[in-house]
Amino acid sequence: SEFTVNVDGNQAEKVAEDKTLRYQIVVLTLLGDAIGCGLFDGVAIAAAFASSLPLGVSTAIAVVLHEIPLEISDIAIMYSSGLPIPAIVGLNVLVSCSAFVGVLIFFILQALTSHIVMWLLPLIAGSFVYMAASVCVPLLNELNAQTEGNSYIGAVMQSIGYVLGVAAMLILAVLE
Repeated sequence: SEFTVNVDGNQAEKVAEDKTLRYQIVVLTLLGDAIGCGLFDGVAIAAAFASSLPLGVSTAIAVVLHEIPLEISDIAIMYSSGLPIPAIVGLNVLVSCSAFVGVLIFFILQALTSHIVMWLLPLIAGSFVYMAASVCVPLLNELNAQTEGNSYIGAVMQSIGYVLGVAAMLILAVLE
């Protein structure tokens, strides 16, 4: 519960607006996660497995590694909005089930045309690159801004991230 001081009704209205805004942010976060990540991840994993077992396994591993920080941020958003823990868990499980809908969508597309994998794999790879660039590049620019003019720290941090990313892809390629 929140403690408010009611001065001419303005404070109570502000608290109600803040609560509404927090729930709207939760709903938008969950919708974005369900549509943008769940459906897309389901299609990506299904298409990769349809292409080959090793590609499917490596794609599933990459998606899981991508989902860990995403789920942590979703939980933080929902927790800070005041949702109870059981609701947070239930909503996350429900949203995660959208990946199965993505798999179903892939099977429907595959039933319509046998060449769908040939078209989906480049589209999925390009989308992953776009998502990484659109999220990571602004974060890297912000990191550089926070180093207060010391470009060496930013360059070292970016180099470490680059090496870790290349190493992860190399390990996945070798395991494939």
